[in-house]
Amino acid sequence: MSVDEPQVHRRPPKSASALQATPSKEPALSSPTGPTRSDSRGVSALVRNSSKYAFGAIIFLSFLTRYWKIWDPAQVVFDEVHFGKFASYYLRRQYYFDVHPPLAKMMIALGGWLVGYDGHFLFEKIGMDY
Repeated sequence: MSVDEPQVHRRPPKSASALQATPSKEPALSSPTGPTRSDSRGVSALVRNSSKYAFGAIIFLSFLTRYWKIWDPAQVVFDEVHFGKFASYYLRRQYYFDVHPPLAKMMIALGGWLVGYDGHFLFEKIGMDY
């Protein structure tokens, strides 16, 4: 070892008996309703269950707000004029020119094809009845 090298002190290895888990001497956590069980991370079962219920409530509310009165209005709206027209072109296999990449319009056309849309409704102007 030279004078310039720092000295490294190493900790001696632990024995196998020291590596085994030892019971905790801390008092068990308790709630007003009684003791709670916790997993290895210390998260109680009550917190895990309430997280599941909160997640389910968020999913339910997201579906409710997304699909509430989805049929209203029964007329063509702004985006449908643009995307519906191009999806109809794809389903009728009719040529058109668009400067934008076609993936989104092809996916909309695929969705229309899967539900039985034949592409013959003309999305010409906003406010047309279906």
